[in-house]
Amino acid sequence: MKLQSKTSLVLVLLLIVAIGVISVFVTLISLASYSDLEQQYVMQDLDQARHRIVEESATLSALVSDWAPWDDTWEFVNGSRPDYVRSNLMPETTVFHNLRLNLVLILDRGGRAVYSGLYDPASRSMVPLPAGLAGRLTPESPLLDTTDPRGGTSGVLMVEGRPMAVASRPIVRTDFSGEPQGVVIMGAYLDPDAVMPPANDPDRSLRFIPAGEFAPPGSPSPLPEAGAVRAVDAYTVAGYALMQDIYGEDALLLELVEPRTIYRQGVNTTFQFILILLGIWLCSGVVGLFSLDRLVLTRLGRLREQVRSAVRDEDASTRIRIGGSDELSGLADDINRTLETIYTTQRRLVLSETRFREIADLLPQPIFELDAVGRLTYINRKGGETFGLESGDLDLHPPIQDFIVPEDHERLARNMQHVMGGGESPGEIYTMARRDGVRLRAVVNSAPIVENGVCLGIRGSIFDLSERLALEEAICENEEKYRALTENSPDVLFSADLKGVVTYVSPQVNQYGFLEEDLVGTSIFSIIHPEERPEIATALIREINTTAQFGATFRIFDRWGNAVWVEEKSFLRLDSFGTPIGIYGVLRDISERKRVEEAIELANKKLNLMNNITRHDILNTITGLFGCVDMANATESAEERRVLLQDIRRLTAQVQRQIAFTKEYQEVGVHLPRWQNVIALIERVRSGFEESGLGFVVDLEDAEIYADPLLEKVFYNLIDNAVRYGERVTTIRFFLLISDEGLTLVCEDDGVGVADGLKQHIFERGVGKNTGMGLFLSREILGITRITIAETGVYGQGARFEIFTPRGTYRFVRS
Repeated sequence: MKLQSKTSLVLVLLLIVAIGVISVFVTLISLASYSDLEQQYVMQDLDQARHRIVEESATLSALVSDWAPWDDTWEFVNGSRPDYVRSNLMPETTVFHNLRLNLVLILDRGGRAVYSGLYDPASRSMVPLPAGLAGRLTPESPLLDTTDPRGGTSGVLMVEGRPMAVASRPIVRTDFSGEPQGVVIMGAYLDPDAVMPPANDPDRSLRFIPAGEFAPPGSPSPLPEAGAVRAVDAYTVAGYALMQDIYGEDALLLELVEPRTIYRQGVNTTFQFILILLGIWLCSGVVGLFSLDRLVLTRLGRLREQVRSAVRDEDASTRIRIGGSDELSGLADDINRTLETIYTTQRRLVLSETRFREIADLLPQPIFELDAVGRLTYINRKGGETFGLESGDLDLHPPIQDFIVPEDHERLARNMQHVMGGGESPGEIYTMARRDGVRLRAVVNSAPIVENGVCLGIRGSIFDLSERLALEEAICENEEKYRALTENSPDVLFSADLKGVVTYVSPQVNQYGFLEEDLVGTSIFSIIHPEERPEIATALIREINTTAQFGATFRIFDRWGNAVWVEEKSFLRLDSFGTPIGIYGVLRDISERKRVEEAIELANKKLNLMNNITRHDILNTITGLFGCVDMANATESAEERRVLLQDIRRLTAQVQRQIAFTKEYQEVGVHLPRWQNVIALIERVRSGFEESGLGFVVDLEDAEIYADPLLEKVFYNLIDNAVRYGERVTTIRFFLLISDEGLTLVCEDDGVGVADGLKQHIFERGVGKNTGMGLFLSREILGITRITIAETGVYGQGARFEIFTPRGTYRFVRS
């Protein structure tokens, strides 16, 4: 469709829409105004009806005020004027009719009716009071309120569904003196015709509706809001006013129905206005269309033809010519300037494309472009050489899948879709194939080619990873190899900076209770024994200054505070310029070796000392033997010779015991110390005393002690001494005491114990009632691994031997 036809169609549519909008707008505004005016008139009439009802209640109140504050009424209620009714209310029908009353009640102070009468104007007769009226006249009713002698109550009361205007006043004397003796109540039924006479407007009607019985057709709520006006139909409108009774409750609804005269007149006026407006718009539209075609559309068509000719010929040097000096001629000048800019830009673009193509051919990595379906549209010189492409191959636009192995085609399609959708490409690694079948691993970085918000293809670069991947595989292989060596080595490998702060530690540090992260970032000196820190710090400084290897033996603390002997071997870590930047080191646990060395050294010292003592004792005993022999040879007395022979036997037995002890003592320290289970040792020793009748209490945790293999003999000697010298022993008990210094194994009995004067001497050689060697030998066996023994019992209550095992020479067995 031509612009001229489109313009005419648009103008016609705009004309129709404008007329429609204005018509709707005028209709809504005008009819809304008429509707508001109509509602105002209805509400005025409702207010007038409500005012007349209030006036009716006020008239009744004035009438009651003549009867209640009256001496005759006061005396009648008190029973002193029996002719009151005959004098004032007879004949009843005439009095009620003349006063326009329907109800008269005179009640005493107790609420009992002294007089009651209900008049029916239709039959002009008195009728019984409604059954429900008495229930409304309770002491709490406002009609029976006598608190104010001059006050009163008036309003509307619903009596069996009919509205009645009522009024009441207290019965007092004419001068308002005295206490109220009751109330006078008068009422008159409300008549809609009397409230709103139909003679004024025969089409208008007023209806009284009890509030609980209202339900207009189609109304979602049973009771309309006060002052509501509703259109019944196009010709009738209804207004509603709600009135409350004397109890303050919604009781009476006034419904006023009137003809919609004002609204119908507004509809006719609005329709006439719209017809006039439509005629004016039609005339203006025809004149406007003709002027627009002559002055704009025809000239715009000539301008379009010239522009199409320039575009068809792809000649940016063409110029547009159109007469006049208005906006269209200015548009022609703007088009000419645009064509000039396009011509200049085309020349620059050709030069720029040539320059960037030459730059792309100089790059050492392939650069490519793909169209929207993944066909190759450009590749630089390096790309052609890499994949074996010739200059004519690009004319065929080969698909990119020809250069990717089939295994990667699905991932390629997924990544291309991601990039075409505007996503970023972090660099994807593909296995690519050359024309000659050679494969290579390469990372491809790509980005969408977007013009005017439309993705036309993909542009990217290719980086050959073959050599790099081979190098990374070699590095990973070496890393795995060295990691396996590090994690499977029993030694702790670590690295630290030049200040001694740990930067890496192998998992073997777990055997000392530490996690790797517990030590990384802390100083290596924090776990070294304080006595050896200065020496290690000095050696570290010397190592840094001389770039030499470093070796040392020192103690470290495990997580539980136990001292562990380690041997360190470390060397400097240098940068590419030979400058020290850190330390590599190995820590080897030599605690076992240290304990063995110390035990052997101590055992050798004890054996040498014992050999010297024993040799001296034996030589002294032999000297005594020689003296006895000489004396026996020299004496002539048989009795003296017999005594000397007994001394010789005694001295010989003493030598025999000394030689036997030497045999036992030489076993101490011969074998290496080992970890021995305490419970198992005591159980083996106890089995040898089953016939002794003793009771044994073994209250021990499952612990092991690092001691000489003769440790079992220590427990044997303790039990044997209790049996021999305890005199009244019945029970031997073993238990453990744990402190910060170490573990104490306690052996106690309930015998006579050890005298205070002997406690420090019973572990000396030769002290005792038998050989005097048992406790001495026990102390020597324990001393091999620096374990001590002491007697701490109370004499008379039993013996108590405490075997103290320092930290590092005991451990608990973990199940």
